[in-house]
Amino acid sequence: MDEIDELVAQVVDAVADGGGGAVLGLVRRSRPSRADIDHRLADYGRTFVRTPADYRDVIDVVAVDGAPVPTWSVRAPLWTAQEGRSDLTAVLTVSRVDGKYLADLDDLLVL
Repeated sequence: MDEIDELVAQVVDAVADGGGGAVLGLVRRSRPSRADIDHRLADYGRTFVRTPADYRDVIDVVAVDGAPVPTWSVRAPLWTAQEGRSDLTAVLTVSRVDGKYLADLDDLLVL
């Protein structure tokens, strides 16, 4: 799970580092467009920050049964300067293909 945790932290940190463009540079596919991602982040109205050291304790990783390759559904909260852990959450699908972990961004949701 360490590889999954690290990949998810990189995607969430990309929000703080550069918004939609940075996120799209790390994921294999994204359902929301760059404009959609940037719009949702702006609408949230907070300053996003990188993940804290204990971040791995709060992500939700669930194995997907019956997938053709090892696959996990992941929900990962974003972090802000104003509130710490926010209720804006990245929903990702992580797959292991040829020994490499790849992330798809399914959505950004308020949970």
